[in-house]
Amino acid sequence: MYTVSQESRYLLVQGIPALGVYEDLVKEFALYGAIEEYRLLDEYPADEFTEVMWIKFVRIQSARWLYKLNAYYFYTVSQN
Repeated sequence: MYTVSQESRYLLVQGIPALGVYEDLVKEFALYGAIEEYRLLDEYPADEFTEVMWIKFVRIQSARWLYKLNAYYFYTVSQN
């Protein structure tokens, strides 16, 4: 069972293109805070061409801050 404080350390990222880009996305997330653990959730329902990733941050503040950002930001920064 997650408590309120633990829950905020976790992010569930959906809609990741199933092209093996999740490692790049992890690197982008790590710029904003240390990642304790992450993994792809194969059993989580997703479209045929997308993946879902579970991320656990070391600090609550990192996950809270990233939660507020739009996923679009990560895709555009990587290409600049």
